[in-house]
Amino acid sequence: MLLALFISTTFVSCKDDDDPVVDLKLSKSSVEVEEQQTSTIDITSGSDSYKAESEKSAIAIAEIKDKKVIITGVADGKTKVTLIDTKTEQTAEISVTVISKYNAKVLVKAGTFTMGSPEDEEGRYSNEVQHEVTISKDFYISKYEVTNAQYAKFLNEKGNQEEGGRTWLDIKSEYCQIEKDGEVFKAKEGKENYPVIMVSWYGAKAYCEWVGGQLPTEAQWEYAARGGHKATPTIYAGNNTIDDIAWYWENLQNADNDIHEGRGTHIVGTKTANELGIHDMVGNVNEWCNDWHHNYPTEAVTDPVCVDSGTLRVVRGGSLYENARHCRVAYRGNNLPVSRYFLSGIRVVFLA
Repeated sequence: MLLALFISTTFVSCKDDDDPVVDLKLSKSSVEVEEQQTSTIDITSGSDSYKAESEKSAIAIAEIKDKKVIITGVADGKTKVTLIDTKTEQTAEISVTVISKYNAKVLVKAGTFTMGSPEDEEGRYSNEVQHEVTISKDFYISKYEVTNAQYAKFLNEKGNQEEGGRTWLDIKSEYCQIEKDGEVFKAKEGKENYPVIMVSWYGAKAYCEWVGGQLPTEAQWEYAARGGHKATPTIYAGNNTIDDIAWYWENLQNADNDIHEGRGTHIVGTKTANELGIHDMVGNVNEWCNDWHHNYPTEAVTDPVCVDSGTLRVVRGGSLYENARHCRVAYRGNNLPVSRYFLSGIRVVFLA
């Protein structure tokens, strides 16, 4: 679960007008933390005696320690935490919303980077021409790949529509991990938090728009994968040791999820994150991008995206069925937009 705290404070004092009162103040108006992690809010002004009461402790709990309010999310829902200054009787109400862990987003700040790979990089392909790219606006990107449970929820609202001559999800495939029980789409038992597969570019795009986002451009994807403004020079999205960062052909044995030859995807977020805290940017499944596949420019560009025409859509990141060469952060894959394979999944970008 992810905790998003939206804090508004109102102060009430019942002390006599002759008594000096120090206003109760907090350091932050909003914070986000994941389930079982804590978010700390400093009490910047008040007395030295406080208590905190949660309206619904099944959703969030709160405690006071060293003039700090420490709040932990427990379950989906909304509640209020009331901070009480027991000496002055002032109160501050904290509105708390707890949302699903897998809806977590990571902020990627605008910046300039070198896209592509150097000519001496081992495993390099000729279409990875290095060029300078500026991302002019901040954006958010999914911390995790979209899961089967999330995509099933989308299908229950929108249906498995046909676009480009095929349904968004190939639910009839033996590899598909979503099933239809009567009129209800649901993830197969035990596969809820595995990345959705067997989805076309059209189905990926529709999901992103349904949650209020969009598919990443190829430039946004690579910038985020490289760590954005926190980037270090690595081959595999924040790491030069592929087994630390990615599930791929050599380490993807999974008896609990045998998709092909004893190998299969893994639950999202189980490998090391990159510098920005984003998981599975390489390996596990490829990720659809917004662009048509095209040749890179050689000159510097700002916010590039190829959406006008083409035959193949870009996929990035490498997958369970690919080797380390294809999991390099610079590697460029592509596929027909109607293709639905066990190699391709989804990540969402949101405008900041």
